Amino acid sequence: MLEWLGWMSIGMILPLIFFQYPLPDWTKVFQKTAISQRGDDIARRANLSEETWRDSVYRRRQWLNESTDTVRVLFPTKEKNDGEPYIVWDFFPPAYNCPWDVQRVGHLGDGGKWICGMSKYESVKSRPLIIYSFGVANESSFEAEMLARTNAEVFAFDFSTDGFGPEVGPTHDRAYFEKIGVRGENSHENGTAFQSLKRIMQRHHHTYIDIVKMDIEGDEFPTLSAFMDEYTGQNFPIGQLLIEIHFFDTNSTVREFAEWWDRFEEFGMRAVWCEANLITVTWDTGYPCCAEYVWINTNDTNSLLWA
Repeated sequence: MLEWLGWMSIGMILPLIFFQYPLPDWTKVFQKTAISQRGDDIARRANLSEETWRDSVYRRRQWLNESTDTVRVLFPTKEKNDGEPYIVWDFFPPAYNCPWDVQRVGHLGDGGKWICGMSKYESVKSRPLIIYSFGVANESSFEAEMLARTNAEVFAFDFSTDGFGPEVGPTHDRAYFEKIGVRGENSHENGTAFQSLKRIMQRHHHTYIDIVKMDIEGDEFPTLSAFMDEYTGQNFPIGQLLIEIHFFDTNSTVREFAEWWDRFEEFGMRAVWCEANLITVTWDTGYPCCAEYVWINTNDTNSLLWA
């Protein structure tokens, strides 16, 4: 469940935004991904998905540019923003289709996650899956099921708890827990150690992660912004990202979030699934501050999804 951990204002984290949200140079931005160029059935499906995704991007950018209002609020209300029937998640649909099965792993409700291509991960025997799980709290049904159904090695990180939840035993030989946090830079705060994602990978001698599960209460913005900075011009070393995005700061805008989101898409990351976390509406914030997204890497020649 949501833990109101320390988080920074998204308005301070996201990049500066220009008045005009530019429509792209289509020949540059929408180059064929590594998968769509293979020439097989997977590539044909990928090309169809890429067309659908391209249309979604165009519609979002067109909407942003047609408005003279440079502050498009995330969650307009009838009282304050009459005539604005949308929420931020409407403009970031999972427009790319997962080419395989989509399965729920872990509990229904909070704690479980959707995965693209679970059957592909189950069939792998040549090497262990590498899974990083950021934000464990006291619920580990996702990690337990991945350990049971695949040959995964699961590395979990959470500064707010002392270990996995009861679903994963303390002596599991493929499960590893560290009481640290992940952020955009290496630091210590009130006795708690924080490390960047790249630094954590270096310590564990990993150059690639098959699946990253991330639920870190707003720290996803500085964490992933720094990670993208470090891999600019390189292949993104994550095969699939299962992330809950949090908007606790409602002073940010759709335009600002779009700039952050676009950076993922430039790496070839595509959203294939979305699940609004409506528990936050009834339990905490009173507005749909959070949404779960599943991203797959379409420029990833290491991904088991494309094997």
